[in-house]
Amino acid sequence: MIALIALAMTTANAPADQSSRAEVASRIIGMTHPFDMVLQAQVDGWRKLQRALLVREPLMSRLEEKCPKIIDVGIASAQSIASDELRKTRAADILKETAVLAGGMSLPELNAVYSFTSSEAGQRFYRGTYILPQVPDEVISMADRVRRSDQTAFSKDEIATVERIAEENGMRQLDDSDRQVLHKFMASEAGKKFIRLQPALNAAYSQSVAGIDPKVRQQEAAVMQKTMLDYIRGHCEKTK
Repeated sequence: MIALIALAMTTANAPADQSSRAEVASRIIGMTHPFDMVLQAQVDGWRKLQRALLVREPLMSRLEEKCPKIIDVGIASAQSIASDELRKTRAADILKETAVLAGGMSLPELNAVYSFTSSEAGQRFYRGTYILPQVPDEVISMADRVRRSDQTAFSKDEIATVERIAEENGMRQLDDSDRQVLHKFMASEAGKKFIRLQPALNAAYSQSVAGIDPKVRQQEAAVMQKTMLDYIRGHCEKTK
């Protein structure tokens, strides 16, 4: 539904070629960054990241020893806030990503990109970029820096690190035949142009991950703190 809304907004009153490019670009975004899968991965990543950040606090570690599950209870209480914000931001990013592709590639090039991204090898690669069994220490350190500063986003170098981790995850899903298909696509003219547009596409996508309003982060923290305090009073103290 979100992709259809994005497509409708992008193609309204547009010339035929531009409209066609926007349509194919929207399909490509749907293949490389499928909305539901991205949202699920982001929420899952948010949960894991919150746990990793909380465990870093000595006080929280000691509390969890005395009151098991307290951290997970706190995270669960704030998940709906994070999910709603990620959904809203992701919907806006789809429009930006579609515009980048439609404005930067010809219709034949977009068709060639779609042919790869919708292939079995392409889908294994792109869907694999969202497979994150655990949050790497590099990402935890970056998030911790952002949390403790006035900044609301990762630096370009940090975004590049996240992109590298995602690409490595995607490559792990490919066999030798898939890798040949990927390399052939990357060596094509359409593939080269698609690669050149990746920084702009990633800049739009990364806003969902790192550009959340500080007020939302403060709200998440306040809800978690209150829930954990209530959990201590209502559950842990009774079990002593």
